[in-house]
Amino acid sequence: MKFKQRIGIITGASAGFGRDLALDLLKGGAKLVLNARREEPLREIQKLFPDQVSIVVGDAGDDEVINNLFAKCISDFGANPNLVVPNAGRGYKSRIIEPLTDQFEEILNLNVVAVAKLVQKAGAMFLKDIGDKKLDQLDHPYDIVFLSSVVGYHYSHISAYYTVTKHALSALAETLRRDICKSGVRVTTIYPGFAHTEFQKAGGYPADNIVTVEDKIGPILQSQDVVDTITFALSLPKHVNISDLVVRPVRSDYP
Repeated sequence: MKFKQRIGIITGASAGFGRDLALDLLKGGAKLVLNARREEPLREIQKLFPDQVSIVVGDAGDDEVINNLFAKCISDFGANPNLVVPNAGRGYKSRIIEPLTDQFEEILNLNVVAVAKLVQKAGAMFLKDIGDKKLDQLDHPYDIVFLSSVVGYHYSHISAYYTVTKHALSALAETLRRDICKSGVRVTTIYPGFAHTEFQKAGGYPADNIVTVEDKIGPILQSQDVVDTITFALSLPKHVNISDLVVRPVRSDYP
């Protein structure tokens, strides 16, 4: 079981990439602390893997929730995490020339501030756990995986403020990577293109938007397509780090 040594934290694990990634890692033997605002989807995963799953329900940016995520790794699985995936995030349709709404502050907090809080704690903990060990002395890799978007790699003027948050996330990921990679911590950023998830609905995009996109550039990605790239990156030898990975439908010319 290739992920048997992994103890991980995944936020936004109730659906989409977070849920499917959790299931794949659990099948590979990982032990995970899962977070989302909705409890029932997390309980469903826990029922499938009762000895491998612990859950923390709440806002991914709440300080108490973040502290509980790390505390649960120790109390339920006996060790600090060695894998952290800040997946919780949301978008919305917006243009720079339109008036700012409360939605911008909400997604800025969720997509950037909450992630920064989580990876700050994770990065500091990883460095403490590694100490003076050399890479070949580590029993397992240490990974932080950011779930960004193709608009964090390029730009979308019709999801402008979402694009802003994802570019901020890219900067956060790369500055973190440069800061801690010498100790052997891998930092990976995934930039998915259009995919079948709950993202469109949660972001308030028109109900027929995904159908329009499918007609134009389909077949678009399935959640599992993106998850397969993440588990591939996590499966590599610990001296190999895929730092940035853009995953698009083959017919997608924009963004």
